[in-house]
Amino acid sequence: MISSISIIDSRGSVLIHRTYRIDGAITQEDVVQHFHREVMDAADSGSQAPVFEVPALGSHFCYIPVGDVYLVAVVTLNANCAYIFEVLRHLERVFVEYFDRVESESIKDNFVVIYELLDEVLDNGCCQVTEPSVLKGYISQESHKLVHKAAPIAVTGAVSWRSDGIHYKTNEVFLDVTERLTMLVSSTGEVLRSGISGTVHLNAKLSGMPEIKMGFNERAPLDGGETRFHPCVRDTDAATGRDRAFSFVPPDGDFNLLTYSSSRPVKPLVAVSVINTHPKSTSAVHNVIKLRALYSRGRVAQNVKVSVPMPSDIDTPRFPRCPLGTMTFDSTANAVVWTISELAGQTELIAETIVGLPSIADPIETARAANLPVSVHLTVPSFTVSGMRVRYLKVMEKAGYGTTTWVKYTSETGFEVRRG
Repeated sequence: MISSISIIDSRGSVLIHRTYRIDGAITQEDVVQHFHREVMDAADSGSQAPVFEVPALGSHFCYIPVGDVYLVAVVTLNANCAYIFEVLRHLERVFVEYFDRVESESIKDNFVVIYELLDEVLDNGCCQVTEPSVLKGYISQESHKLVHKAAPIAVTGAVSWRSDGIHYKTNEVFLDVTERLTMLVSSTGEVLRSGISGTVHLNAKLSGMPEIKMGFNERAPLDGGETRFHPCVRDTDAATGRDRAFSFVPPDGDFNLLTYSSSRPVKPLVAVSVINTHPKSTSAVHNVIKLRALYSRGRVAQNVKVSVPMPSDIDTPRFPRCPLGTMTFDSTANAVVWTISELAGQTELIAETIVGLPSIADPIETARAANLPVSVHLTVPSFTVSGMRVRYLKVMEKAGYGTTTWVKYTSETGFEVRRG
């Protein structure tokens, strides 16, 4: 449990301090003194840790930087640090919803509402309500003053993330499954390292107090240890089990239903190779770039970007062949960038680049640049790398209204291909 929450500015001054428990009798002066010594004074050496112990007080300090301030939690019991940081991140999200930007000036202008929020989010050091939509149901800010309303059922009932009395003319559910594939590929095309991270995002515009029943296919990578569900999901064991099915009462509006990651071996979506056709030339670098889309013909990748590092101080970049898209030289990154807005599956393209080298070019620098990996980025809509799919999504509410459901899949890929 949390003993106190403090908001400290970049100079080490306490802007907000709220004590929840007196088990350690930690004063505001104690917080300032020890935080300044452990964090502010250690800034130059770069030795700050997000958690540090103060044996004299029998306590631990956990903190996160937000803008130009720090959110600091002090615990005097054997608390779970991951839980403490989760509470601090939820507080940050609540403050952003109320003040847009969390900084010292906004904290000073809204200290009254911040104390009210701290009292509602934490009760005797235990987290209770963190959904901004619920908090705004009975604590609203107007000209830096609070207008109190009767607490909704979300505060007193079992569903702490949803208020009652919500009504929409059209009931809709928008579900986005977004996966990002990161990968390192050898010069021979062998996958050296890969990983998938995914997010299932929901925008629920539903009236009343609905219950959603949802199921994924067997290929959904939800059985790993990195899967995290929103608190509204009732039975996470069932969700990660064989059936991949679960039910929940959704919060109103946008929220992340779950995040997951997978280390399953996968193949790259495109194959890229770069060949220097004149390796012994000291006046120019001649490269042939081969790009092949490995996904099926029926799919189209968008915003394809291939970045090929070049030596520094090159001049007169030329692109004799570019069958699709555009090629440019990025002087900031010292790279030739090939950009294609749309690339159909099973398409193979060959492009050529020629960049001049200065007369005093360093051969070691030229050789080093020739071995830097090629980076590739692309997006494939209506597709997931892991094969994850929603089998069904049913909305049940006592009013019996009809619901329109929209499901969108997107895969984003960013990987590097070694040349040496």
